[in-house]
Amino acid sequence: MADQHRARGVTATLMGWIAGPNDTGFNLQSPPCPVVSRTAGWTRRAACLAGALLITLVLPLAAATRSVMAASMGLVTGTNREALVALYNATDGPNWTNNTNWLSTAPLGDWYGVTTNSDGHVTTLNLSNNNLIGSIPAELGNLVNLDQLYLRLNALSGPIPAELGQLTNLRRLNLNYNALSGSIPIELGQLTNLQYLYLQGNALSGPIPIELGQLTNLQLMDLHNNDLSGSIPAELSTLAALKDLKLYNNAALSGPIPDSFPGALASLREVEIQNTQITVPETAAFQTWKDSIETFTEGTQTSTDSIALALDNTSPTGLWSDGETLWVADGGDATAYAYSLATGAPTPAHDIELGAANTSPTGLWSDGETLWVADGGDATAYAYSL
Repeated sequence: MADQHRARGVTATLMGWIAGPNDTGFNLQSPPCPVVSRTAGWTRRAACLAGALLITLVLPLAAATRSVMAASMGLVTGTNREALVALYNATDGPNWTNNTNWLSTAPLGDWYGVTTNSDGHVTTLNLSNNNLIGSIPAELGNLVNLDQLYLRLNALSGPIPAELGQLTNLRRLNLNYNALSGSIPIELGQLTNLQYLYLQGNALSGPIPIELGQLTNLQLMDLHNNDLSGSIPAELSTLAALKDLKLYNNAALSGPIPDSFPGALASLREVEIQNTQITVPETAAFQTWKDSIETFTEGTQTSTDSIALALDNTSPTGLWSDGETLWVADGGDATAYAYSLATGAPTPAHDIELGAANTSPTGLWSDGETLWVADGGDATAYAYSL
């Protein structure tokens, strides 16, 4: 409104200039406007009028532009907030381990686990191991600027929403170790910027979608410990950046590794297909390719209902697992011994030597990155990096 009043004021002034020159060549109703001749004076006044008309149009347009931009920012914030509120309501938000500032009037970037950019768009959502119980709402697909999504180590169930395929800026998708079911949505093939895909430790079924072959920036695909079936799609041979392929413990996956893999997947350094029915062709080309990969695990590895502890692990006092490795604390020698859940065998490389003061371990817990070991002797929980 102020801009419109200003424009009308400028216009009135300039209209005064064109009201007509007096005998001295000046308009007494306005600031002096010297002219060389009456003709030149009219020319100059015509130019002034044109400028006034331009200002009359431009200032309201600028104000309108600012209004549109403000409305757009409000829409962005509103859409992001609605998506987060939908997640909170769908996953029992009041009982999350940490829900600081959620549903409050605080900026979204101050909500626990939420990171935003300078424009207010949500770019990272990390609610790992936060006691989310329920299903993933379709509204998360509206967080189109999302770069990283971490919902691992919760109790999420139901299908993965197809709407997550709208998150085309996503680089990391971590939904591992939940209770998600149904098929892997083919829409995930639209995530062409995705680099890391973690879906392991769920109850996903059906085939591996051929559309995942469109993820040309993918470096890691982890689908182990699910109920997937069918064969490995030949389309995955287009994943030239892929370094790690983990498909193990999907008993119904079957058939040979596609002929197109050797030569196409030159970046592969780890392949795990144990406890599946996937086979490796016994050709010279395949064997050469297989030998070039740092870790290639295949065949049947029996997973038992019990694990024989290591000879030194004689005083177990607590245990914790990330779904792949089981750590068993020992009160006798202050060590957290590691065992593979797939084979039941000890994995000494993952053993953790407890601190000098952590001599009476009584329990373990981890968020997947840090292992906390409670000590009954000094009432302290000691932290160790996994």
